[in-house]
Amino acid sequence: MSLVLNQMAAAIVAGAGGGGGAAPTWDSADKNAGVTLSNGDLTVTYSSGARSGAGSTGEQTSGAYYFEVVVDTGGGSWLSIGISPKGYARNLDLGQSADGYGYGIQGSKYFDGSYGGFAYSSFTTGDVIGVAFDIDNNTIEFFKNNTSQGSESVTLDGADYAAAIIMDAAGQECTLRTTTAEFSYSVPSGHTAFGGS
Repeated sequence: MSLVLNQMAAAIVAGAGGGGGAAPTWDSADKNAGVTLSNGDLTVTYSSGARSGAGSTGEQTSGAYYFEVVVDTGGGSWLSIGISPKGYARNLDLGQSADGYGYGIQGSKYFDGSYGGFAYSSFTTGDVIGVAFDIDNNTIEFFKNNTSQGSESVTLDGADYAAAIIMDAAGQECTLRTTTAEFSYSVPSGHTAFGGS
């Protein structure tokens, strides 16, 4: 009996993120007080304070994954979508410190502590931001409504990466999509859905 239970537990762990099991959501244990979660923890809304944000469940240390974030309500000077490790400081710009990678609402990029200027297209309410990251081959690629902003060579090592978001203006709201059935666009070649099918 114990062998069967151990096998079942292993299958559940293996299925979390990029496979079977529960699809990732924003993580109520990995956010700060300035944002609230709703819609089964798939929607994050800025409420108050300085820059605030959240990471998702389903963190990964290897593999290549894709997820989308729908900008339900944009606005403000800072709204950044991307990836970061668990425990990343949620009051910093996404990418301001090591192992964070963010695409900002005004078109900025901030990677692993280095600001890259306004290298991308700006985005707003109604846009769908896709994030494709490959931990094994050290690349990340952002999409705005399925238009690539360019594949970037980065250093994705030594961290457990998950979806992440930082917000700073009242009313900003975004919804996380991690499964094929939810996506607006096809999963990029070589990647799998962050939350499975």
